[in-house]
Amino acid sequence: NSQQNDNIKRVKGQIDEVKGIMINNIEKVLDRGDKIDKLVVKTSELVNDTQVFRYRGKKLKNAALCRNIRLFIILALIIFIIIGAVTWLACGFPAFDTCR
Repeated sequence: NSQQNDNIKRVKGQIDEVKGIMINNIEKVLDRGDKIDKLVVKTSELVNDTQVFRYRGKKLKNAALCRNIRLFIILALIIFIIIGAVTWLACGFPAFDTCR
């Protein structure tokens, strides 16, 4: 009878030990689940931030392109005006008598 009680205590001890290990494992799984949920949220935020960055980058690129085109047109007009002024002065402005 005493040996049965010892066996029962030993088995109960093993059961308690396994129970503790299982509770610890379940807590670890729940922690991992929380961490995975946080990673999913952060990943989603990064995707959104990437889309915003891409949109703003395209917008900035287009603005720079428009500015460069305007600058090119202004420079072309200035060069055209300078060439016209030199031609007028060289050909006898305003009648252009010397260039005929």
